[in-house]
This record gives sequence, C-alpha cells and structure tokens, in this order.
Amino acid sequence: MQQRTLGIDLGIQSPSVAVVMDEQGEAVVGGLPFELSVEGLERVEQAAVREAAPGSKLHVVMEQTFPTYL
Repeated sequence: MQQRTLGIDLGIQSPSVAVVMDEQGEAVVGGLPFELSVEGLERVEQAAVREAAPGSKLHVVMEQTFPTYL
C-alpha cells in the first residue's frame, strides 16, 4: 500500500506551509502555502493525494514551533 506524508508548518502571522513526501522521501508537493481554514486544508489534502494510488494512506505531521504552541 502506498503512503504519503504531509508535513505542516502552522503560521500565525504568515501563511501556513505544507510539504508532501512519498515513501522514498521525495517531495511530491513542496512548499505549498495555504491559509489556515477549512478551504485551505481541503486544498492541501487534495494536493497531497493527487496521483496517489487508490487506498493510499496519508500521514499528517505537525510540529510545534515557537511561539505557535504558546
């Protein structure tokens, strides 16, 4: 089963940025800026699974960055 990893850097005063990697660690989507909203997250999800095999898993990783976690 194919998988993709979606890494998200949450931005508070600037746009958030998403990166999508395949199983080999190759960037499928690199540096996709988006606004933190339902529509923005849906756009990121669509980009992450585009051209992925049916049934692929999507792992989402978000990292706490200062001062976002405060």
